[in-house]
Amino acid sequence: MEDVHLTRELLQAVFRGDRTPADLVPLVLGHLFSFCPTCEEAFRAWRGAHPEVPAFSHGEAVDRVLIQAVGILEQIDEEEPQARALTEEALSLPPEERLPLLEQAPLKARGPALAANLLEAARASLPGDPHESLTRARLARTLLQHAELTPYVAELYARAVAYVANGLRILGNLSEAAEMMAHARFLLRYEEGGDRAVKAELDNLEGLVRLYQREYPEAEALLKRAILGYRFAGLEREALSVGVDLAVAYRDSDDLDRSIETQRQVLEALEPWDEPQLELFARHNLAVFLCDAGEYAEVPELLEGNRAAIERSGSTVMLLHFTWAEGLLARGLGDLEAAESHFAAARHGYSRRELPFDAVLVSLDLAGVYLEQGRSEEVKALAAEAAQVFEGQERHTETLAALTLFRAAAELERVTQELIQELVGYLRRSFLDPNYRFRAVRGPSSPPPGALPVV
Repeated sequence: MEDVHLTRELLQAVFRGDRTPADLVPLVLGHLFSFCPTCEEAFRAWRGAHPEVPAFSHGEAVDRVLIQAVGILEQIDEEEPQARALTEEALSLPPEERLPLLEQAPLKARGPALAANLLEAARASLPGDPHESLTRARLARTLLQHAELTPYVAELYARAVAYVANGLRILGNLSEAAEMMAHARFLLRYEEGGDRAVKAELDNLEGLVRLYQREYPEAEALLKRAILGYRFAGLEREALSVGVDLAVAYRDSDDLDRSIETQRQVLEALEPWDEPQLELFARHNLAVFLCDAGEYAEVPELLEGNRAAIERSGSTVMLLHFTWAEGLLARGLGDLEAAESHFAAARHGYSRRELPFDAVLVSLDLAGVYLEQGRSEEVKALAAEAAQVFEGQERHTETLAALTLFRAAAELERVTQELIQELVGYLRRSFLDPNYRFRAVRGPSSPPPGALPVV
């Protein structure tokens, strides 16, 4: 399929007979099913300039495609009020009660509009509640499994699978997330579905999976392609959000100068926009990057600018990320008492939210503070608790083995700051490969965690 918008020139080529109507079908469906105003405007302009087109001509074949697409849009508009009310009712229930409620609803109310609303709800719940986001995306996917297969439904289904992958990525199940993203790509190929915006969204989500897998060249290429795709589709806000993710990719690949530069560019571009959540992410990440670089002068102002916004959002996870960043700043300024308080609070919160990798990673920051204070007994206790997090989890036997070595080193009072940083780097890698073995050999430096991808 030609990855272009519908143009008057292309329609004229069909009218002359240089191209066939069949050439237009995947192009028109791929765009119009995704509410592309550019295509619709071009088609109407061309039709207005050619009133002489006779009946049963090539033009009529294109008309039939348009009528089918408009029919789908009319169906969605008709379903929307009931679908929105049903979405709100379902999401007010415990997760296990939602599907039974939706299955009892009239068939007409369980169409694509309901799935689209659930996907929007899944996206809205990130990053504050990744478990809830994953639950909502899975519910949308389940509903779409029983829908009549059309290019638009295939597109929605691909997005639902990608959202499931994104939830799995955040929760640390990277191998399954990568498999789900491959499945989403396959689904989007149904009748060449998906316009630039949809493809950009999948590029962004897959780029984040590759980022968490530490496949940095692939992540950078996907995220840059997502930025271009969003900009070609006229979605500058979405392009800027991917810019935040790209800055995280540079930082995690140890290109700290480039990450700070990219994050500053996003913040500067956001000035004329009213995007409080995106500004929150960008400021938070810049604060973390500057802490990584040992440049603390701007960090208090950046964090303070986010404090009220995070409190208003009511997002527990965002508040935990903020608390972790406060600990990084306090440690960098030499206030170990404040750093201990912030790290301990974040660690407790991550444990309660069942985010084990975050809990263990911030525990390592806390262990570094204890080590600097000569508090070997507290280091021993932290090491023992960190190992317990992964006990009994078959997927993370190597992670448990690494943390068991950490516990043994703590018992012998042989823990060093270098060992802690090695463990931080290892835990980031063990997301991808549960069989990856820990070797306490100094390699490339791994910056502390804490930066937030947007999606």
